[in-house]
Amino acid sequence: SFPSAVVEAPQVGGLLRIPFTATGNACAWNVAVNQPWLRVAYGSGNGTGFVELQVDPNPALTVRQATVTNLGASTTIRQL
Repeated sequence: SFPSAVVEAPQVGGLLRIPFTATGNACAWNVAVNQPWLRVAYGSGNGTGFVELQVDPNPALTVRQATVTNLGASTTIRQL
């Protein structure tokens, strides 16, 4: 599971590191994102660890959102 339902990303973008807790050490990760401005930089492994996401800068002054999923759990990335 992810630690919160919404994770804030900085407007300038950069690397975002989010903890992930799996129910067992044998659970192989399958991290996915649903927006092109957010990419998985590191999202493999088993059990508990961190998901790293590369976030593009947001050139608009409007909020945008993306969803990250792993092992049936999801969190929303929110960027202004």
